[in-house]
Amino acid sequence: MKVRLVLPVCALLALPPAAWAQQGRGCELVRSLGTTRSFNLNTPYQVDHIPYPVFVCQGGLRISADSAVFMHSTRQVSLYRNVVYADTSRSLEADRAQYNSAQRHLAAEGNVVLLDLATGSRIESPTLDYFEAMEGRPQSTVEIYSGRPRTSVVRDVVEDGLPRSDTTIVDADALTIVGEDAFHYRGNVVITGRDLNATSGVADFLEGGARVELRNAARVTAEDVVLKGDTVIALQDTVAGELREVEARGSARLDAEEIDIEAPTIRTFFEAGAVQRLVALGADSASGPERRQAYAFSEQFNLSADSIDALLPNQRIEEVVAVGNAYGERLAEDDSARIRIEPLTPQDSAVARLLAHDWVRGDTIRAFFADAVGADSAGLEAGRVAVADAERPVSPDSLAPVPADGVAPADTTERVLRRIIALGAPARAANRMVDEDRPDDPAGISYITAQRITVEISDGAIDIVEAEGDVKGIYLQPPERPVAVAAGAGP
Repeated sequence: MKVRLVLPVCALLALPPAAWAQQGRGCELVRSLGTTRSFNLNTPYQVDHIPYPVFVCQGGLRISADSAVFMHSTRQVSLYRNVVYADTSRSLEADRAQYNSAQRHLAAEGNVVLLDLATGSRIESPTLDYFEAMEGRPQSTVEIYSGRPRTSVVRDVVEDGLPRSDTTIVDADALTIVGEDAFHYRGNVVITGRDLNATSGVADFLEGGARVELRNAARVTAEDVVLKGDTVIALQDTVAGELREVEARGSARLDAEEIDIEAPTIRTFFEAGAVQRLVALGADSASGPERRQAYAFSEQFNLSADSIDALLPNQRIEEVVAVGNAYGERLAEDDSARIRIEPLTPQDSAVARLLAHDWVRGDTIRAFFADAVGADSAGLEAGRVAVADAERPVSPDSLAPVPADGVAPADTTERVLRRIIALGAPARAANRMVDEDRPDDPAGISYITAQRITVEISDGAIDIVEAEGDVKGIYLQPPERPVAVAAGAGP
C-alpha cells in the first residue's frame, strides 16, 4: 500500500498588473507596427488604436498583441489576438484580454494559458479573471467561473535516489485562487497523478498544498488503497511530495488489500510514502443513544468497537486493537465446522448467527497476524534461525541476485490470524469444537467468561484457548449421528 500524493503546491501565481504609460503605471510602448489612430482627441472620450503593440513595464513585464484599443474615459485597454503577458517567471496567453485600471481587473478570454516558466506548471481555461489586491480587496484573486479549467502541476522530485519529473492534473468545473497559496476547485473535481487519483465535488488546496480538503462524495485511490468519505483531508510533506496523514470523515470507508474499514472517521498515517497505521473512530449517534461503531473486515476476522487501531509496519498487517464494547468474529474456512440450525423464527436466526462463528467479546480485543508459515512454533523456530543467520558473516555467494531493474520483488507472503486476546469485565468467547474421531458430526460449542481470554490459532483452526481470572464456562455437546449399517450386515 505504498502511496505518494503529489498535489498542486499553488506555484501558479497571478501576474502583475498591466500598467499603462498613459496612466503613469511604469509601462512604455516600445514598438508598434503602423500608425496609432486616435479619435476624439483631447477629450475624455479619446480612443487610441494601436497596431501590434509591445509594452515593456517595470518589474520585467512585457505585453504584446496583434492590436490594442485604449479608452481614456473608462481607463480600459483591450488587446486582441495573440495576447501575451509575460515576466521573468510566468506568462499568460489568450485570444483577447481587457484591463480596467480603475477596477484593477484583468479579463482574459479564448484559449487562456497561465504558465509557470520555471517548472512548466500551467492552468488552461476558456476564460480567466484576475482581480488585483487593492483597498477593500486585501488579496489578489483569480476567478474561472466555468469552462472546466485544467491545472497541470509539474514538480521535480527524488525517488529512490533518482531525480524525476512528476505531473499532477486537476480538472474541475470552476476555480478560485486567493492570494498565492489557496486554490478552490468546484464541481466534479478530478485529480490524476502517477500514484494517486481522487474525485470530489469540492477540493481546496491550502497552505501551499500542504493541506488538501476534498468534500462531497470524496474518493481517493492510491495503488491498492481506496478511501471514501463525505470529507477527506490530506496532509503532505510538500518538499518530498509524500503523504503524512489522510483523514476521511462522514460514512468513511477504506478498502485495502489486507483489511477493509468502515467508521464515522478513519485516519491513515504514512511514513516514506507507505501506510503504517490505520485508526477508525466511532461517534455518538444523532438518531439515538446508541454509539455508531467502527468496523474492520478481513478474510479471516471481523471486528467492531468504539475505536479500532491497525498497525501495518512495512505495509504488512501486524496487530489490530479494538477498544470499547469490542466484538470479534473469526470466519470459518470450512463450512462443515458450522453449527447447523434451520432458522424458523427470528429468534432461531439470531441463535444460528451466534453459533455459526467463533467469536469473542470484551472491553478490548487484540488480534495478531503473522506470515503463513505453519503453526506458531514453526514461526518462532523460523525467527530463531533468522537471528542465527544474521550473526554469521555474509559471503557474496550467499546474496540473492539483484533484479535487472534494481527493484526487489514485493513481499507477497500471506498474513494469517495467529492470536486473539480479549480483556473485559468479563470477556466472553464461544468457539466450535469438532470431534477428531467423528469429523462429520456437528461441532460442539464451548462458551466461557473470564477476565482475560487468549485464543491461539494454527493452520486456520483454533489450537489453544486459555482463560484467566474468574473463569466460568459451559460446553454444549451435539448428539452423535447414528452409524450407518451396511445392507445385509448382521451377526
